[in-house]
Amino acid sequence: MRDFTTTEIIRALPLERNFKKKLLLEYEDMSENDQLAVVQIVWDAFIDFQEALEKYYIDKVNVEVASGDRICEGDLMDEVDREVEKEIERRIVDEHSEKKDLEDVRKQIELILDKNTDEQS
Repeated sequence: MRDFTTTEIIRALPLERNFKKKLLLEYEDMSENDQLAVVQIVWDAFIDFQEALEKYYIDKVNVEVASGDRICEGDLMDEVDREVEKEIERRIVDEHSEKKDLEDVRKQIELILDKNTDEQS
């Protein structure tokens, strides 16, 4: 599994959306002591979250292999690790894509407003 940054971990954790946004905005401006405290809490939570995902995917992969819906070539834990990493990456990207989608919508609205302003002139 690749190394994640603290801000990626914050994005991936199942936290309340507004709290997550506030934490991400304020994290860089925190004092060094506050950042260290946040890092420790976030990484402890991430380890728990990762273990919960592993348990979930162990059960899911076992059921899929037993039912014939999945063919497991190689080590079962390698399959589980790939699934866990994909889930974490999906959670990180979803946060980014949501922000990017909002930025795209904002730009489109600005273009429409600019166009309407130009037409009224």
